[in-house]
Amino acid sequence: MGFILKIYLLGLIAFVPSPDGRAMTILVVDAGRGFTTSDNSVFPPHYPVLLARAGSCAPDCRCEVKEIGPHLYVKQGQDDENETNGKKDPREPKSSNPAGSLRDLVSGGGAWALKGTEISISHPGEISLSGRQQTEGFQLGQLVLATGRQPANGAARASMPADPEDKEDFSWVVPMAKVAPSSAAVDPDCLAAKPTRCPIAGRLTLTEGTFKTHKLAEFHKPGSGGIAEFAFAPAGAALPAGGSTQAIADWTAIEIQIPSCEVSFTVGPFGGKLETAQRIRLSPAACDGTGQVEVALLNLPDLSLGLDAAHSHSPISGDASHFEAFYELSSYRPAANNRPIPRLTGTFVPTRTIGQDKEPSTLLERLGVPRAGTVSRPICTQALFTSN
Repeated sequence: MGFILKIYLLGLIAFVPSPDGRAMTILVVDAGRGFTTSDNSVFPPHYPVLLARAGSCAPDCRCEVKEIGPHLYVKQGQDDENETNGKKDPREPKSSNPAGSLRDLVSGGGAWALKGTEISISHPGEISLSGRQQTEGFQLGQLVLATGRQPANGAARASMPADPEDKEDFSWVVPMAKVAPSSAAVDPDCLAAKPTRCPIAGRLTLTEGTFKTHKLAEFHKPGSGGIAEFAFAPAGAALPAGGSTQAIADWTAIEIQIPSCEVSFTVGPFGGKLETAQRIRLSPAACDGTGQVEVALLNLPDLSLGLDAAHSHSPISGDASHFEAFYELSSYRPAANNRPIPRLTGTFVPTRTIGQDKEPSTLLERLGVPRAGTVSRPICTQALFTSN
């Protein structure tokens, strides 16, 4: 009995662990109006959305497909001229009927836009933090960060993953404490019941689940590319000699073993009354321990703008310039030209080496989100803060 809840996180998303390590708050950056970076260019607006695919959904399963569909799919024929100049990725989500495609994608579940949205998760088998238990190899009621293959004898880990197990290490998420120590602490307003200055579109706090890297950032150009290694420096500045380098998490995932046959999501405005929040109860097609419910939090460039506009801020150097937006969530916001971001070193690992050439998620595979970053695709990575 039971099933696995899988939550995929794509795009501009930050993590804030509690001081005792028993909870993790997930912040969806509000980039709905775009963002002006240190070179005075503006990267495109991002569209944050919650998607769910399950066996069934009740009781409040309004599915905003007409509103959301055009933001996730390129209209069939739109920007087709780009297919001949190298800017078009043939795997771009494409549909002649975006609303219908989204409705099919979230079969048994739903889709909800995030607009200052607090999300919470509960299930009948939930237990308190003090009442942890072990069931069928999973820790229930415990938050775990996947460690992949830790180096032996306390040696420093390699900057690039060696195999699929190593890829899942959660430490590939860029730690602000490593990149910009003075900006490592999150603004307390981001954790307030009703944030007033912290630019977030959605928030979710979990006290259980295994957090993993699902996909590492890639960069491809003619003749080279793959899983990319990054150093950290402000845009336009020289890369520091001998500085820290690493692969970085592009997408992450959380797995929660649900011991019952349903999981409930509560979705409502920050600081809103619980009784007015939308309640979503999801169940798997099979509740025999092998079934799954897939959920995705997306915060990617808005495709309703058209392909060119959605990819307009994508330096060919491969700098992850969108990372500058994370500093707006920090207790200390340095000047725009003093914000280190991930930048390509020119070292790559083939995607097949770590099993990243195929998408294992049915939800993401059917959505058609490309696995690879390209010269025409912004790198929307993620970040890890500390709490005060």
